[in-house]
Amino acid sequence: MDVIPENQRRLVEFSLTDRTGRNITRNDVAGKFLVVDFLFTSCSLTCPIVNRHMAQLQKLTADQRDVMLVSLTVDPRDDTIPVLAKYGEQFGADTNRWLLLTGEKTSLYRLISNSFLAQGDPDPFNYMPGNFVHTERIALVDPSGRVRTYFDGLQEDVAEKISSEIARLRSE
Repeated sequence: MDVIPENQRRLVEFSLTDRTGRNITRNDVAGKFLVVDFLFTSCSLTCPIVNRHMAQLQKLTADQRDVMLVSLTVDPRDDTIPVLAKYGEQFGADTNRWLLLTGEKTSLYRLISNSFLAQGDPDPFNYMPGNFVHTERIALVDPSGRVRTYFDGLQEDVAEKISSEIARLRSE
């Protein structure tokens, strides 16, 4: 499989289901800044930290209608709609501003690998389903669908950095 350079990644077409059972497509999020992270609900290491930072960002951007948060599961077998709903509640995720998405494994993995993260070789010691690399990162997608940059989702000040970058991109 060809690896798309990070600076050329774009949000591909998709059709997934959010934690309320709504079908969400690329058209539903078009024209917005998307802040995208990757999770699996049984993760006890990086996912809770990254999603705590996503919750902070949700508060920082509460009045910014052009910003949407998106969490993509890498474990659709276990991360069902009810499981994602409960997980979202733990972080105070607003169902209209923070989408926790699941769907068919092939569709999810195609979206993640084509738009956001490379997949490494199968590694029996990799705890992350799908063998995606750098799943602790948070991607920022501009309103035209271009992935602009990645942030280290484990950094304590990441929410502020993302908010600042969105403000900077608005002024371009």
